Amino acid sequence: MKVSQAIELLKELPPNAYICAQWYDQEDMTKYGEELTDEVWAKAHEIWNNYENMDMYYAVEEAIDEARTALGIERESNE
Repeated sequence: MKVSQAIELLKELPPNAYICAQWYDQEDMTKYGEELTDEVWAKAHEIWNNYENMDMYYAVEEAIDEARTALGIERESNE
């Protein structure tokens, strides 16, 4: 979801309401100096949007792997 969409959804709630929220941005999902391009991140977001509910971190991580595969990008080795 775009930040602007999240802001609009949050505006529907009372300002003093408590919510449970979790999100990961592109920087959060970049590991060990590995490059996570805007192209891969956008494709991963598209894939992730179609997933059923599951643990968000692992769903996003899986979407990134699928995005790289769909875009023909090999995962970098960090060894």
